[in-house]
Amino acid sequence: MDAKERERRKMKIEKDKRKVSIVCQDGSIISGYVHIFQGERLMGFINDTKEAFIPVTNCTCYNSKQVKLFQVFSKKSKDTVLLNKSAILFMKEV
Repeated sequence: MDAKERERRKMKIEKDKRKVSIVCQDGSIISGYVHIFQGERLMGFINDTKEAFIPVTNCTCYNSKQVKLFQVFSKKSKDTVLLNKSAILFMKEV
């Protein structure tokens, strides 16, 4: 590990990993994890206007044959999907 990598790791902010199911406006469903600041509520994370996109990790996308919001077709698993918050219809912690 070089000095640059050590410095990057020092700057890492600890976050809580929350399992969620997300229903999008186009009818697709994404099941995966969002990472929020420790002590932050999920509602606060979603309503934060500083970031337009949220990363969803270890996710599986369902009902996505007609997805227009991002390029995922049929049932697929992805490491990370960057989802525009405006595309979210409903999010539930599971």
